[in-house]
Amino acid sequence: MKSLFRAPLGALALSLPLACGPGAPSSKTPADPGAPGGNAVVAEGDAPDLSPVAAPGDLFLVGRLKNPAAVMDVVSSWAKLPIDWRRELSKAEPGVEQVLHWDAPVEVAVALDPSGRGDVPQPFAVVSVGLRGLQPALDMVRRGGESVRQIRAGVYRVGRGSPNCAMAAAVGAAPARLVCGDREEDVDALLAYVTRGLPNENLGAADMRIEVRAEPWRRRYAAELRQAKTLATPFVLRKMSLDDARFDRPLADAVHALTDEALGLVEDIDIVRMDASMNKGRGVAEATFFAKFRGSNSWVVTTLAETSARANTAPEAFFRLPKDATAASYTVGADPKRAEPIRRNLAELLDGFLAHAKVPKRLRDQSVALLDESWTTESGSVYARGEIPAAATRSEKSSDLQREQMRVGVGWHIAAIEEPMKKYKGYFDRVLKLYGDRQLRTLVEKEAHIKANEWPKLRARGGRGLPAGSVVYELTIPGEMFMDYPDDGGAAKPGKPMSAVLILVPDGNRTWFGVSADEKHLTDRLNAAKKAEAASTLASREGLAQMKSRKAVSQGFLSLMTVLGSVRSGMSGFMGSGASKEVERVFNSMPHHGETPMLTSFTVTKGSAPTMHWTMTVPKEVFADLGSLGPALGAAAMGGGPFATKMPPMPPPDH
Repeated sequence: MKSLFRAPLGALALSLPLACGPGAPSSKTPADPGAPGGNAVVAEGDAPDLSPVAAPGDLFLVGRLKNPAAVMDVVSSWAKLPIDWRRELSKAEPGVEQVLHWDAPVEVAVALDPSGRGDVPQPFAVVSVGLRGLQPALDMVRRGGESVRQIRAGVYRVGRGSPNCAMAAAVGAAPARLVCGDREEDVDALLAYVTRGLPNENLGAADMRIEVRAEPWRRRYAAELRQAKTLATPFVLRKMSLDDARFDRPLADAVHALTDEALGLVEDIDIVRMDASMNKGRGVAEATFFAKFRGSNSWVVTTLAETSARANTAPEAFFRLPKDATAASYTVGADPKRAEPIRRNLAELLDGFLAHAKVPKRLRDQSVALLDESWTTESGSVYARGEIPAAATRSEKSSDLQREQMRVGVGWHIAAIEEPMKKYKGYFDRVLKLYGDRQLRTLVEKEAHIKANEWPKLRARGGRGLPAGSVVYELTIPGEMFMDYPDDGGAAKPGKPMSAVLILVPDGNRTWFGVSADEKHLTDRLNAAKKAEAASTLASREGLAQMKSRKAVSQGFLSLMTVLGSVRSGMSGFMGSGASKEVERVFNSMPHHGETPMLTSFTVTKGSAPTMHWTMTVPKEVFADLGSLGPALGAAAMGGGPFATKMPPMPPPDH
């Protein structure tokens, strides 16, 4: 019977990842008193009070999953799950399907405690689930041996302990509701509203909405926040001060700026909302993160608002990114003058810190100059990332497995900026010069105790098979990073070194950047981007057409393999060769191979009340891939696949 009381909490946990497309009709539609979900007989005794109840003044979060059953049905269908969730629920708690109203909304409400003690008292929070009727639910509770205590007409305290729950007659789509919270006072504070007010609130057309309102927090804590700034600044300065004016003065400027920015954001923010819906017609799940601001007092909001004028469709360079990318995006440029005060303050901080550490002025000036040259572009950029396949032949040595895990884990990354390569080659050449400075190496060895053979080597060179003018910056990680620990407890031995590269490729007034621990794999993709061959670039990838017509500050896509790829690569790289093949077999069994693009878009509107929208569209093919992984992993485990493979030796405790 305890499972009935935990149902609201479980329902909320399920609703967050699963709900996502056009919503059901508004909950303001009156229920049919004669229908199964209507306001039929609710319980013995006097008629309950169903008069409207207004939202508490301190209510700051509300949420609704309109129709949990409909969402579960769509997700189960798209994922092709081999189970009937209704039947499984009935097995776990016989008769529960006659009590819980899964076609009625699951709702959540959270409010500040007006009389709470402490700096930030625990808020009131409850979850509410629809019941098909109050009397059947009470009967089920009694049959389960749980306590039932009537509080007033149509309101009953049920069960004991945590969670604390009550059942009450309600308005809206369900004639009664089970309301649970962590504490008894949570239920007492919000029961009337979630049964007689929230069900009739208009929370939009989405299948699920979570809305956070800033005004209650601002009204309650505005004075405390301003006071906190006054008290926190001297405290932070005391903790971080070096008693050296060259560092302490820019530190004070930074702390003041950060606290002012925090207060500005508190003043700006109005509402933060997340909507999600299942669009059966289009076969996609749609999620939107929305933020509305009251003004533009903070640097963040002002900077975001100014980018709205730069919104544009995907540039030509975006469609020249590699076709096999697991994620790709473009971002419009921003005014670099917005970052000037930040760069200046960070440069002063760095110079003051290095001066206090007695770093020679020549090295300080080089370091500060590099920092001052960062974040200075106004141009837009494109970016993509992808996987590196595991090696065809595998060694079982611990050092080789560690190195392979790092190689495939890094993958490949490609970006392009609409600026000539000369600027960036000069920047990285100065990084190379500073990195190789003998005085700096001596200082690092003395202060950080890094020996010469442990210092990764960095050099610039040409690259084989790259366009003319390309430069390769190669970082060689020493073999001491990949140690072999013999099973017999003998002395550990270093493995082979590993190289990672940063490649710059000129393309007229555009510069291509590539990073990977597999130079050949990266070179092939950079060449494809430079040549703009449709067959090997995003120009021929399906599902990206809307990015050619929709304007945004940033757009892109990610695939399921963006997440699962790192898991697969990690398992393949760290386990033995037999396990690697089994891991590949499991992930390759997905019907759409985790390649279906999930489109993302970020837009901003400027005005007296700026807004921000981030959206994601998840096609049903993604659900099908996820649904296939469970059985595949289960079969692999039962067959003694990767989960039964011997892991490589781990270093002894003293290492």
